[in-house]
Amino acid sequence: MNKKIVLPIAFVIILASAVFVMADNFNIHYKIYSDEGWNILQGFGAYSLISNFVSGDVTNTDVLAVYAYLPDKNKYARVYPNPEIKVDDEELLNSAFWVYLKKGGWIEYDVEEEWAHTDNKQLKSGWNFVGITKDIYRLQVKDWKGTCNIEKIAGYQRGWDMIDSNIDDLMLADQEQDLGRGMIVKITNDCTLKISGGSGVTPPQIPY
Repeated sequence: MNKKIVLPIAFVIILASAVFVMADNFNIHYKIYSDEGWNILQGFGAYSLISNFVSGDVTNTDVLAVYAYLPDKNKYARVYPNPEIKVDDEELLNSAFWVYLKKGGWIEYDVEEEWAHTDNKQLKSGWNFVGITKDIYRLQVKDWKGTCNIEKIAGYQRGWDMIDSNIDDLMLADQEQDLGRGMIVKITNDCTLKISGGSGVTPPQIPY
């Protein structure tokens, strides 16, 4: 004889609410001042995010197009609307995306913490789209470039701003509003970004 376990409705509701809150706690919240036209934004490739966010001056109805850059194919692919690709792997999910907005202003959105990091991101030779995430906040490039030989870095705000010298000593994000923006990085070799320090750092030995 099969026995069914029936949970009280109140318990089910509480459990569902707890799961929702836990999931929400693992989100990274970005608040960025965006321009009318093209912007490079970190983690903006999920359709559910595009269709649901309503915070800030800019809402989902102001998003006209989202494109991803595919470094292995050296081409763009449309993510929204009428997607040409499905953004479902780590290479793209923790990337930065071109986002076209029909008006400027503050845009607020959440990215799952799992996809809001730079550490261990693999890059291809040539140009790559990289998000400005919390793990590189207030770090110099030499502290997160890992095995990459970075030739150029460019940001976009109504036009390109190119950096091609003294790159290692640059600090690209020193204000909270920089978080969530994106940049393009040109490298000479397939490589992996890696944050210096962390578990590899040990305190000095106690004297005997």
